[in-house]
Amino acid sequence: MNISFCLLWIFIQRISTLSFNQPKFCSNASWNKSAITFADQNIIGSFPYALFVNTNNTIYSFNIDTKRILIWTNQSSNPTKTISGNFTYSYSIFVTNVGDIFIDNGQSNNQVNQWIQRNESLITVMSVDSQCYGLFVDQNNSLYCSMYNQHKVIKRWLNDADLTPKIVAGNGTEGSALNELSSPVGIFVDVNFDLYVADYRNNRIQQFEVGQLNGKTRVGQGSSNFTITLSLPIGIVLDAQKYLFILEQGSGRIMGEDANGFRCLVGCDGGGSQSHQLSAPCALSFDIDGNLFVIDNGNKRIQKFNFEKTSCNKSSVIGTTNQVAESELSTVSLTTTKIEETFPMTTEGFLSTVRTNSDQTAFPRISQALSFNQPKFCLGAVWNGHGITFANQSIVGQNPLLLFIDTNNTIYVVDQDKNEILIWFNQSTYPTKTISGSFSYPTSMFVTTLGDIIIDNGFANKRVDQWISKNNTFITVMDVESKCTGLFVDQMENLYCSMTENHKIVKKSLNQELLTPIVVAGTSSSGSASNELSEPHGIFVDTSFNLYVADYANNRIQLFEFGNSNGITKAGRGSATYTLELNRPISIVLDNDKYLFISDQQKSRIIGSNQVGFQCIIGCDERGSQSDQLSYPYSLSFDIDGNIFVADEYNSRIQKFLFEKDSCQNEVTTIDQQSEITSHQVLSTTNPSKNECETPHIRLIPTSTYLSPIQIRRNQNFYILSKVKLNCSKSFQVKSQWKIQNCTTECNTNELLFDSIDSTAYDLHIPSTTLPYGIYRFTLQIQMIVDSAIQSSKSVYIQVISTGITANLVPLGTSMITSGYEQDLHLNPGKYSNDPDGYPFNSTDWTYLYDCRAYNTYDIVDRYSINNPSELSCLSNQFQYEFDGVELPKETSVTIFAGSLELDETYTFSVRLTNRRNRTIHAFGSVLVQIKDSQRPMISIGCVVPTLCPLNLGYRLINPTMQLALFSRCESNCQPIENIKWNIFYKSMNSPSSTIQWSSFEESDLYAKIYIFGANTTNVTITNHLFSTYRHVKYWRFEVTYTFRSQIGSSALDFEIQMEFVNPTCSIFPTNGTTTTRFHITCYHPSKLNFIQEYSLYYWLNDSMKLTIIAFSPVSNFTVQLPSGKLNLVLQIRDLNYQTTKLNLTTIEIFSDLSLFYENNQSVLQILHTKDQNFIAQIISSLSQQLNGMTDETLRKSIQDGIQPTRIFVSSLGQQRLVSENFVSSINESTMKEVNEQLQSQAELREYLSEFITDLTLSIENMKMQLSTLIQLTETTNQLTRQTLTIVSQKCHQLAKDLHSLLIKIPYEDVQMVGQQLLQCAANMLTGVNGVLQERSNLLKSDFQRSTKIPDDYDTNLDSDWSNLKLFVDGNDLSMEKINENRNRFYQEKLARQISKRADEIISLVTSSFNIHLNIGQKMIIDTPETFVSFEVISIEQVGRAEIHLSSNVTSSLENISPVCLVRSMIERLAVFDKNSKTNLSTMIFNSTHHNQTFHYHFVNITSSLPISVHLEFESVNVNLSHLFIYKFDQFPRLNQLDGWKLFCSSIRNSPLFLDNQQTIGHQTLIFSLRELTSSESNEFCSNETLPIPTDPVHFTSDYQTRVHISDYYYLDEQNRWKSDGLTVRSKINHYETECFSTHLTKFASGFVILSEMTDWNYVFNNANFHKNKTVYLTIITVTLIYIILMIYARKCDKKDFEKLGVTPLSDNRSSDSYFYQLIVFTGHRKDSGTKSKVHFVLYGENEVTRIRTFDDPQREIFQR
Repeated sequence: MNISFCLLWIFIQRISTLSFNQPKFCSNASWNKSAITFADQNIIGSFPYALFVNTNNTIYSFNIDTKRILIWTNQSSNPTKTISGNFTYSYSIFVTNVGDIFIDNGQSNNQVNQWIQRNESLITVMSVDSQCYGLFVDQNNSLYCSMYNQHKVIKRWLNDADLTPKIVAGNGTEGSALNELSSPVGIFVDVNFDLYVADYRNNRIQQFEVGQLNGKTRVGQGSSNFTITLSLPIGIVLDAQKYLFILEQGSGRIMGEDANGFRCLVGCDGGGSQSHQLSAPCALSFDIDGNLFVIDNGNKRIQKFNFEKTSCNKSSVIGTTNQVAESELSTVSLTTTKIEETFPMTTEGFLSTVRTNSDQTAFPRISQALSFNQPKFCLGAVWNGHGITFANQSIVGQNPLLLFIDTNNTIYVVDQDKNEILIWFNQSTYPTKTISGSFSYPTSMFVTTLGDIIIDNGFANKRVDQWISKNNTFITVMDVESKCTGLFVDQMENLYCSMTENHKIVKKSLNQELLTPIVVAGTSSSGSASNELSEPHGIFVDTSFNLYVADYANNRIQLFEFGNSNGITKAGRGSATYTLELNRPISIVLDNDKYLFISDQQKSRIIGSNQVGFQCIIGCDERGSQSDQLSYPYSLSFDIDGNIFVADEYNSRIQKFLFEKDSCQNEVTTIDQQSEITSHQVLSTTNPSKNECETPHIRLIPTSTYLSPIQIRRNQNFYILSKVKLNCSKSFQVKSQWKIQNCTTECNTNELLFDSIDSTAYDLHIPSTTLPYGIYRFTLQIQMIVDSAIQSSKSVYIQVISTGITANLVPLGTSMITSGYEQDLHLNPGKYSNDPDGYPFNSTDWTYLYDCRAYNTYDIVDRYSINNPSELSCLSNQFQYEFDGVELPKETSVTIFAGSLELDETYTFSVRLTNRRNRTIHAFGSVLVQIKDSQRPMISIGCVVPTLCPLNLGYRLINPTMQLALFSRCESNCQPIENIKWNIFYKSMNSPSSTIQWSSFEESDLYAKIYIFGANTTNVTITNHLFSTYRHVKYWRFEVTYTFRSQIGSSALDFEIQMEFVNPTCSIFPTNGTTTTRFHITCYHPSKLNFIQEYSLYYWLNDSMKLTIIAFSPVSNFTVQLPSGKLNLVLQIRDLNYQTTKLNLTTIEIFSDLSLFYENNQSVLQILHTKDQNFIAQIISSLSQQLNGMTDETLRKSIQDGIQPTRIFVSSLGQQRLVSENFVSSINESTMKEVNEQLQSQAELREYLSEFITDLTLSIENMKMQLSTLIQLTETTNQLTRQTLTIVSQKCHQLAKDLHSLLIKIPYEDVQMVGQQLLQCAANMLTGVNGVLQERSNLLKSDFQRSTKIPDDYDTNLDSDWSNLKLFVDGNDLSMEKINENRNRFYQEKLARQISKRADEIISLVTSSFNIHLNIGQKMIIDTPETFVSFEVISIEQVGRAEIHLSSNVTSSLENISPVCLVRSMIERLAVFDKNSKTNLSTMIFNSTHHNQTFHYHFVNITSSLPISVHLEFESVNVNLSHLFIYKFDQFPRLNQLDGWKLFCSSIRNSPLFLDNQQTIGHQTLIFSLRELTSSESNEFCSNETLPIPTDPVHFTSDYQTRVHISDYYYLDEQNRWKSDGLTVRSKINHYETECFSTHLTKFASGFVILSEMTDWNYVFNNANFHKNKTVYLTIITVTLIYIILMIYARKCDKKDFEKLGVTPLSDNRSSDSYFYQLIVFTGHRKDSGTKSKVHFVLYGENEVTRIRTFDDPQREIFQR
């Protein structure tokens, strides 16, 4: 007999914005016909009417007798709160999700009131004419009221100040038309804002779609599908599927709708007072569990009809709501054939069932399901490494061995001490049942599906016993020779026993009376052959009856396939892929995919496996008793949720290790079925049916809960990534919105808004110092555009914690300073300490305890152990110092008086700060002080990038993989500096002990240009080569010494090399694939896991130095799609201190999958619309790479077919010649056409892809990935439309600004890589936009079509460029073809100017970014196919207090002191377009920031045998600054010795400085100097253009750029010599063109026409008779006549025009009027824009209004052209 079950499902969905419950029911859902009386007349009064149940199951009603609102919370029997007010007969009530109550108060007071929860006050929110029988507040915060007596429904937007509502249904007249109502009562508004009305006296349910006043009859009289008759419908609600539930007052019943139509649910036998009857009911509402609450008005009670959950699953109990995530609860099932029962599976967020297929097996019919749990995990499944102690020794006794968990999550453990079986039911904390028996030291146990317990009893009794649960008795089921260390019952009810002492596995059928077993594995003798075993322990039999054995002494796992006595080694010694070494494996289980989980006893760990292989998952560090450790674990078992329980033998406890569900993106499914199993998930990725969309599935990275939030320091940037799965056949367009709530005490319903947070993106970036301290809930809401009802949300909890105060005794936290013996020493932690969280440091919030000691008497860690806080121990008495803080307490600052410290000694001064409000919060600081014999200035040292130098005790941590940049400055007792010198010291021992002396790094001078740059300047740079070369050195000291005129000051900063974390084990699966394959990256390094900032995946093809980023992730397991090619994968792992390690992951070959290009590729479209930054970048990169490959192939074929490459593309820099010398330029037109078509289609695809590149910058790795994508997308510059160029230029420009904003937060290595990418991006943009203009690439069809298409605003925007034909007319050629051609060129040139400006800004921002990282002598070259850029910091020569820049080809004997000038040289693939220039462009830019200088000097070499002109352009990065420019030839300019000067003022547009070739004759150098003017100087001198006379040094506050180029103009004389006589270069010159003037043009007459002689007027008049000049005279006469005729005609036209344009007095004017008004009416310029209609008007004044007047003129037509 075939038995089929159709298991239907219930889905209760809670939408966070809804305050009421909308369950989702199966089609045969039913309710208990007999209700429970929830409240009677004693509670709710004599006339109950209003009812509401919110999503917290809080129940609201109204007692008319007492005029109070009644509230039941927490499922209480009696009201827990009442609210009084000036209410009368209130007929309706509605409660919002913030707990505010709207209540009808219209009968006497004509108003609707709102009770506000937060201040418990009442306000009026709507004025009404009568009472509201129905109230509703929609998701747009609009309040609806159904007016029974007025026959209408009204609404008011609650955010509007006006209390007057408007009508949305009915017209105020009773009737049955579609726009009429008759006594409306209950109302409901769905998520689409459609209004449903219970039309009481019309006996129907009306639906009014949003904005419509005509309703549709959904149910009842007049409906199109009239299936039921309603009797006075009074209440209505909708479930999650928009099915109607209707309360009928006339018949006293509740009607429900499902897929099969309407049916009666409750009160179906007629009205009455019994528990299954209702009398005049008037309101209904669902609670969160789907139960129905009804106001039974006639019986004066509230009735509760319980939903029967089993009606939706006849054979299993549905999981309760506390097992399921808040966003959704469902059970899903499929049809099951030929089995007797189904088995629900519970997972986080959803419940599902699976089906079995018992026919498709080669074995006999299986009669028994599995009694144990076999979860199904994803590749990246992770368990929490810290276990929870489920039961300790006091419960399970000493050395527990046996553990079993069945599919009901019932837990079985054997107490060896008491010989008892302990049982935990229903997740209880303590055993709920114990079973005693005559067994002795059992070593294995198994529980069947019936609850029978099979237990070993072989140690003393040589048998296996079975406890029968049905009659609570023990029987013997197997005779054995010795104890069974493993027991298992398969699905055929065969019992297996592993006999350790006999080295074999035996089995017998439980259905046979014979107790003697047979051998199925092993030979009874110990051995390691394939048919032998040695001390077997744990066993497992899969659904195919294959036997797995933990071969204990052989350190392996053996698989014996069904019927085979020779085993296969699956893991451990002897396996085919021996990657895992086992040490006494003792227990084994399999998951649903037959992956092994092993208890490795000697190593006290749990091993797991997946597609990648084996890895340690629990107890991976070492044996121990901590929560993350095990000690000789024995057995393990899964519970139904995938958690692992372990019998931790030597720790005498049962440990529970929680499965991290979010690590699998909710992919885990717990299986408890038999035979071959197929799972079904709620959120399937299969294609939905037509016009069907599924709820978006959201996964947030990282994940957390309110009780265990992720802790983030306030000074730390962090971001939350989202993974969204979409499945919709209509559209993938979605709306995303983040909601931030403060949950420090309880989650506030108010949403927090921050300008610095983009809350509409998928991924959320929280900049540092944005959020105050506290716990926050971040909720991502995803809503489908095609159906706003389809939405989903997910939350994560973040706790923002304090970073901790940095206590500094001296400025910048300098490690060591020098102080004079005869000068006071000032230490001021109250001033110099800082709060890295961005809050001002309040010195009064702390207490201060000081100590000082001789430096060589203690270790560094003792700096913070202050033994005697009452006095400074290094001083002899308390009179040698004084606390002199400006504010209380005085201890914020201390002064040690002169002479109190010993000369030539070194002391350590320490301070401990303790917070006054919280005594557990401390901060420590210290400084070394050297006492010298003379006055010493205070020198401070700090890190240029503070985030790379975190403080650790007395040392700053230094990352050996990063460049270190330090700066110094003089704080006090400063004099003019004569010299600066940096020295390096180190400690070779790996101990910070102060007793180990610092050694000088003697090789610092030798490697000055390798390891150290700027050793004689205020700033010094130490490259990472120093740390990588001297790896044995752990401690470094960098000391700076300032030499002044009469004294010397020195300070130092101490560093400790960060400990390198152990290289993690990382893997990729699968090991090959295509561009559509999803590859899983997994890393394991538990000791460092919590300190990892992010993982970045790179690849390289031919050059290992040229890495391309492809993905980044904050978690250790992530998924990628790879581009095609043979990829060498490199994984970079970065911790929170920016320390990085790179792993060569693997070399993998990826093949192209052309399905990526399919237009209907749903997976690609889904990825592009989910805004997943990683996958979008990978898809675009992969597609771009394939497009670029196609282009290269097309180019190669085109050249072979005779097309010149210069016609279709721009060569890369350094590219080899593509065309041979004997190239024949015979063009194949068909090939050219084919090339153009391919170019057009690929350009359109690139444009489409560019629209999906995300704008959000999360981190520096994210910037790298975005830029890598942009570079690959724009690599083929002849396929970039104007739209693509616009999008890409905007994104690159924004990324350049983002990089600039991160200057002092990220290391130089990151700036270097991102800067290179930005310059590549800028070069691609410039080449793409200028290629068309310079005819180096073909015009794109889409660009031409856009430029010639009439714009949408053509009729309204008369000033648009498109309408101005003057811009596009070319001479006398007025053809439309020429106009369209010029119009396209106009827009191309316009975009070229915009992109050129953006590119200049990008280059400037990148240059400025390098400026703080490069030091004197450092040079960086970017050499790519797109651009060549050189950055170099050049030394300067100092003259007095001024400085002069020397170019590299000029020698000088002056000493170089300070690096102040960054020189940039850049070569681009294609010059910026200009009509007179088509050549490459090379620019030289000088950037600098200078301090305390009167002028900054520059040097230009103009030595030449012929005169040259000089052209100088100047631009300040800060446009609000003004500068003074002075110059002199061959000498340093002084204010009293100048050859010229110029002001570059901020208030005007400054022209460049120009010196023509006559001014430079006889000179060899031009020295010019610049000074930044103060605001007062700028205001004074820029207004009157007088020469400023500044004398004081000024601080240069901003970088500036100068561009100097020289031009010349020569000719060859008769002796073939170059001359410049009479030639002058004029000022209209730029770096594209030169303007020349010559006084002897005839010298070049070969190319010109010589002018004719002067006219002889005497000859003219002597020969002027008519006969000799007939033609001339006739021509003059004819022309004159034509002119006269035209003048007469024109005069006539003028008269007509005058009539049209003349002022017409209106015929109805009154002669007595004192004022006349002239009215001008404009009808438009275009043809036929006039009108013949009569036009009327009214004039309004302050006091009077005219009558209606008419424009008319009896003499002529008006309003005509």
